[in-house]
Amino acid sequence: MSHWQNKFVLITGAGSGIGKALAHNMADAGAKLILTDINAQTLETTEQELGNSVVLTKVADNSNKEHWLELANSIDSQCGH
Repeated sequence: MSHWQNKFVLITGAGSGIGKALAHNMADAGAKLILTDINAQTLETTEQELGNSVVLTKVADNSNKEHWLELANSIDSQCGH
């Protein structure tokens, strides 16, 4: 059993590059993924590729405090944390 099995993992920039690669690795390890990216299209593609491993996606700009607050509220209401 993987250390990451059924643990929630938040990955920013999950629509491409290192963030996307990390999301795939964590999904393979059994993690429950919370994914963000500034680009809705690439985020949706990653979400479709990873299927049931993704529990929440949010289009967000990491430099925007309001986006972080919205994400925290979404995580609390949808993931119970």
